[in-house]
Amino acid sequence: MNVDELITEITQLPVSDKWQLFKKLLDILNQQQIMIEPDWHQFVQEMYGSINDPDFRRWEQGEYEEREPLA
Repeated sequence: MNVDELITEITQLPVSDKWQLFKKLLDILNQQQIMIEPDWHQFVQEMYGSINDPDFRRWEQGEYEEREPLA
């Protein structure tokens, strides 16, 4: 059964069964979720100096508009 066929079957379910399926799918996705916390120090060390193009430069920042104060 492919996804389209499965969706067709799901649309025929009663609403209570759809909610039950939805909750079960959320549980499965939460269990399979992989949380990766980036190591920013390692990232900076790996990326620092990685651009070898001598023409690469930071452009001027330009002028920012003056805005009304928030308070």
